Amino acid sequence: MRRILLLCSGWLLLCMWSPQARAATIDKVIAELNLQLPVLRQPEAQSPAQKVKRRLLEWQRWWRQGQYGLVKQGLKDLRELKKDLGIRNFVTLSLFLLQRGDLYKRKGRDKEARFYYQQAIDFSPDLSEPRFRLAWLHLREQPTDVKKLSKMFWGGILAASADFFGLAGKALHTAYVIALFFFFLFVLFLSCVLVRHLRSFLFDFKDLFPPGVSTFQVELLSIILLFIPPLMGGGLLETLLFWTLIAWFYLTRSERVLASLCLLMLSGSAFMLDYVERGASIADSPVRWLYLLNETDMRREAAQALEERLMKKRRSFDTLWSLGLYYKRTARLKKAREYFNRALKIRRASGLYVNLGNLNFIEQEGGAAYKMYQKAIKLNRYSAEAHYNLALLLKHSQSTNVVQQQVNALEAAQIMAPKKVNAFQKDNKKQSNRFLMDVSFPQERYWGFIQRLSGNGHFVAALWPRISHWIPSSLALWVGLIAFVLLWLLLPVGRMYFHAKPCTQCGDMISHRHVPDHEHEEWCVQCVHLFIKKEAVAARRRVEKEIAISRYQRGRFRFRALLSVLLMGSGQILIGRAIKGFFLLGFTALIVALWYAGSPMLPHPFQLSAFHVWPLIIGIGILFLLFYIQALREILAD
Repeated sequence: MRRILLLCSGWLLLCMWSPQARAATIDKVIAELNLQLPVLRQPEAQSPAQKVKRRLLEWQRWWRQGQYGLVKQGLKDLRELKKDLGIRNFVTLSLFLLQRGDLYKRKGRDKEARFYYQQAIDFSPDLSEPRFRLAWLHLREQPTDVKKLSKMFWGGILAASADFFGLAGKALHTAYVIALFFFFLFVLFLSCVLVRHLRSFLFDFKDLFPPGVSTFQVELLSIILLFIPPLMGGGLLETLLFWTLIAWFYLTRSERVLASLCLLMLSGSAFMLDYVERGASIADSPVRWLYLLNETDMRREAAQALEERLMKKRRSFDTLWSLGLYYKRTARLKKAREYFNRALKIRRASGLYVNLGNLNFIEQEGGAAYKMYQKAIKLNRYSAEAHYNLALLLKHSQSTNVVQQQVNALEAAQIMAPKKVNAFQKDNKKQSNRFLMDVSFPQERYWGFIQRLSGNGHFVAALWPRISHWIPSSLALWVGLIAFVLLWLLLPVGRMYFHAKPCTQCGDMISHRHVPDHEHEEWCVQCVHLFIKKEAVAARRRVEKEIAISRYQRGRFRFRALLSVLLMGSGQILIGRAIKGFFLLGFTALIVALWYAGSPMLPHPFQLSAFHVWPLIIGIGILFLLFYIQALREILAD
């Protein structure tokens, strides 16, 4: 009872402690800090792109004139300019350095190539291309240095995986490859299954006509029937669905399950194309300008595009954050504060409080900066920027009571972002963009934009006419599902009329309409009497049958071997091993899909290659070759 009373009393005291009292306590703490903040030098309030362009033109002129001493000094000046402006990726220069490195590499001057690759990495840490080039160069020179090589390649992989646009491009390209893989696998598997059961269909189709119709006429009519969709203006998708209907009633259980899976894959392919359609419109969306403004050269056209967007959509949280950061880094602090405050009215975010605290730090308002950093840590205690800036603020306090707090804040920042903290600590220049840590718009929030994009329709409009002429792209997602349901509903009715199958010995057709009492599933009546029941038959008739069987088996073997050479897995399907053939056809479909989708779906703003497809093709091609040899040996051995 006593404990309950104590708890209730504490709760009442806490409730009585008004916000004004809490604010007075914080003000008291700030007064005890006795902050004396340094004067931070500001960059010129002009477009960074103009500065960069002027310095870059000078550096290129020196390089063409062969004044390499000035080139190295120019690189040093440009590196200082990059830090002054707070630019993370100096992309324009890095791409130029990368080209220079490639030029020296082709000339065999590896030392100069290594220098320019390393400079490209220093100017754009998020650029993965120079890291991979440097690693390949080191592999050629020191192939036994496994530890360093693995570290260099791993650094390139980490740089590529930490980049939103690079990941988005790879995700879209992967979705496109998967869609093509599903479609090509459907085409290959259905074609092989149709070839296997085509004779059965022709036999049942002939039974639908009067006795006077010749076999040639029926075969000609059946060929016309198979190509009715393209003859009537249909596309590849309509033809494949029609072939699925023809072959459906003759399939074995495993083949029918795999064909159903292919139909579901067809719907999945349409879904993937819809995702690619929405994602490919990122290049024309505000996401590109947000990315360029936050992570690269702070280009003026990006700021202008976002200003125009803000006029149409005044409560755009991401735009306000990005523009506020742009104006802070270009020394227009009043405008930056306005945008940050407008963004805070929409949504509270730890990064916004950090950026506002930095503005207060620059304007030597230490108390206001302390409040902002504390609010940021309260919202996100894992904010390395808030902890580091708070430690920097407390470092300039004249009070000895905050030494431990300053040490704790710095240790927390070093644990959360050690490389970034070490880089800032090494820089002792009192410049605003290199003294304090800003918080850019979080890259993980970009993924939400993909879900809200509707797509511009250009990608599907260019691709869909090659696939289908009758079915609109808006219904493509439901085509496979509708076909799947209808085919299973029609199966009992279709099996009443289409059920013929060839004899496994001689190839003659077996049909219950012709021989209702026939019990054997695999052999025709003559083969049953000759080889199972072993009834007395004339010697001449037995020899003729054995010759027919030998001729059929030899022709079947040659046809199967020819198809296996042309298409891996087709031979397995023809002899009834549907699951193994489906798996082997998947390798072929994957290689074709990778080759067809060789160019990236989403051009990266600065990466040279967003999707390395040829290493994948080579790796899968080696596996394909191994499986191909084994599959061919299996077919030839049967």
